[in-house]
Parts: sequence; structure tokens; C-alpha cells
Amino acid sequence: MKKCSKLLLKAVESPESMRFSELCRLAVCWGYEFKGQKGAHRKYKHERLRLPKEGAMFILQPDRDGNAKPYQVKQVTTAIDYIESEFPDYRTQE
Repeated sequence: MKKCSKLLLKAVESPESMRFSELCRLAVCWGYEFKGQKGAHRKYKHERLRLPKEGAMFILQPDRDGNAKPYQVKQVTTAIDYIESEFPDYRTQE
């Protein structure tokens, strides 16, 4: 199984145990580009998505232990589901 697929599986099965760095890598795997950082807040934007409800942009930040926040993991996996349904020819960057 490839790295991006493993990260997606971990995000879906156990979002509470996902590291913040893993969530950032997962977003990049699905076409999100890092657009900047202010403090601990990292901004990611997807060029093919346009609307906020589609998950066009995320501002992600770690919790105090360096883990991803479960609600942010859910936001990213929901956006990935949307990308897969709307762009079936879209390939992840493995």
C-alpha cells in the first residue's frame, strides 16, 4: 500500500491518533498546496476546488501534543471524498 493510501486509511479509521505532520502530508497528497503559515496555523488551498463547502481551503493547526485535531481530520477526509466523487480521473500524488 502506498504512503498516501496508508495516511487516508489512518485518517478514516483513527482520526484521534493522527499526527499533525501526517494530516499535512495527506492534504498535499490530494492536491492541496501549502500557502503559508502564521504561528502554528498552516494554510492549504486546492486549485481545482472553488467553494468553501467543497473544502477549497483549510487552516490547520496542531493540538498541544503535536497531534491533528480530529475535527480537522474529518474536514480533510470529507474534502477527499468530494474530490474522488467529482474528479474520478484525479490521481493522488503517491
